[in-house]
Amino acid sequence: MHLFKIVSDRKKSFNKVSSYLFESFKEYVNKNFSFFFSYYKFFYGLNKETLRRKVTRRIAVLYSNQKGSHDKSLFISQLPKYLILYLGLLFYFLINSKMLTKKKYDLIIYDIYYYDEITRIRRLIDYFDKNKVVIFVQDKDKRYANYNTIYFQNFKRYSLFLTLKILFIEIFFGIPFYLFLSTIYKVNLFPLAMRIINNYNKYSTHFYFNSSKYLYMERCIKIDPLMKDIFHKNHGKCLFTSQKSNLAGDQTSLFYDFDVFFTLGTKSHLRSNQYSSRIKKAVPIGSLFHHQRLINYKTKKLIKDPNYEKYHYDLLFVGGNMMNCYDLYDDYDDFLKDYYDTIRWLVRIKEKKPYMRIGIKHHPTAKEDKFENEIIKNSDVESVDNSLESYQLVLNSKICATHASILGYESFLLGKHCLFLDPQNNSKFISYKNENALVDKYRASNFEEFNEKLELLLNKDKNFIYYDKKSLDELVVHVNDPYKIIYETLLNYK
Repeated sequence: MHLFKIVSDRKKSFNKVSSYLFESFKEYVNKNFSFFFSYYKFFYGLNKETLRRKVTRRIAVLYSNQKGSHDKSLFISQLPKYLILYLGLLFYFLINSKMLTKKKYDLIIYDIYYYDEITRIRRLIDYFDKNKVVIFVQDKDKRYANYNTIYFQNFKRYSLFLTLKILFIEIFFGIPFYLFLSTIYKVNLFPLAMRIINNYNKYSTHFYFNSSKYLYMERCIKIDPLMKDIFHKNHGKCLFTSQKSNLAGDQTSLFYDFDVFFTLGTKSHLRSNQYSSRIKKAVPIGSLFHHQRLINYKTKKLIKDPNYEKYHYDLLFVGGNMMNCYDLYDDYDDFLKDYYDTIRWLVRIKEKKPYMRIGIKHHPTAKEDKFENEIIKNSDVESVDNSLESYQLVLNSKICATHASILGYESFLLGKHCLFLDPQNNSKFISYKNENALVDKYRASNFEEFNEKLELLLNKDKNFIYYDKKSLDELVVHVNDPYKIIYETLLNYK
C-alpha cells in the first residue's frame, strides 16, 4: 500500500485509531526508505533507526487530522518546487553561517520562547549556578541580560565549516539521489531531506560549540529524535524535559526521546508508550507551573492574591487551546460537536441553576472563539479574561470542570473537585475510561451525568465525594522542591 493511502477513519475517535495510523506510517517507512537512510548513514554517520523515527514522526506531523489526508508537500507533483526551495535553503545556510568558538557549560536550556519560561525554571538555574548555564532564546527580552544567552533563529548562525561540507555533499550527491528516490517511491523526499539536514546542521553546531553535560528541552512535544543522538555524540550526558500538560492521543505524543522525563504524576507519561517513545527514566515532580505561580519559597505557603477576591465562581470551566489548533484537534467527524457540547452543558446548567455563577477561563494564548461566544450569548455564563491567573481563579471557585486542562488534576491538590467533561468518552486529553479511578469517578460523558454529579458535589454528598491519593499521584504529585529533585537526579544519572 502506498503511503498516501494510509489515512485515518474520521468516523472513529482519533484516540482509538491514532496508534494504528502511526504504526502503519512506521511500517511503511521501515519497508520503503532503507536506501534513503543509508545515504545519511554513509555521508553523515547518522543512526538509521533514529532516522526512521524522525521521518515517521515528520510524516505524522505533516498529516492533516482535520482533512484526513497527507500534506501536499509530499506529493510528487511538488518535486520541482521543493528542489528550488532546497537549493535556496543550502545557500541561505551559507550566507548566514559563522566562524564560531567553543564554549563549555554544565547545562544548556533549549527552545525558550518567552522570559516567563525562564522564571519557571529559575530555581533550577540557581542550583547549577547561572554562570555555568547557557540559554537558547528566540526573543530579545532585555530581562535576559543577567544570563548567558544565545539568540537563536532557525537556519542562521550555523558553523561555516560544517555548512560548506553539507553544501558540497548535498549538491553533488544528495540532490541527484533525492530526485532518483523520489521518482522510485513516488513521494517527494525534499521536505524530509530539508528537515533532516537543517536539524543535523543546527544540533551539530549548537552542541559542538556549546558543550554541556545536561540539556533541558523546554517543550517535550517538539523533541526531535536526532537531538539526543547528536547531543550524546558531542559528549552530552543527559537530555531531559519536564511534563507540562496531559499527553494527548495524537502526534504531539509521538516518538519522545529523552534520557530523563520529569513527569507530572507516577503514570502521567505512560500514554507516550503507545507512540513508540524511548524514555530511559521517568521521575514524578508534579507541575512546575504550580510552583512558579502559587508557591512563595520564603514562607513555603500558597500565594493568595487579594485582587482576585471579586472572582468567585460556583463552577469554573478551565479550557485549553482548541481554537488555536483546529487543524490538529479536529481529528474525527464529531469532534467539534463533542467539544462544544461541553460549553452547551454549562449553558444548560445555568438555565437549571440560575443562582450559580459560572465562568469559562481559557489559556492565556487562546484566541477568540466565535463558536463559544455564540453558544454562551445571552446565557449569563461568563467568559473570564484570559490574562487572569488560572490558579487564583481555581482557589476562589467552589467546583471546577474541564475537557482537557491539567489544571483539572491540580485542582484536587488545591482542595477542590473537578468534573471531567468527556462527551461520548472521546476526549484524547484526559485519562481514558478505566485508566484512572479518580477521573472515572468524576467523568461525565453526557449532560445527565454532569448535572447529577454537579448536584452531588454542591450538596457535599459524602457517598459520592471521592479522594484517593494513589489515583491522584498517578495524574499529578505534589513535592516540596521539584527543582532539587531534578538537580539531584541529574547529578546521579549514569
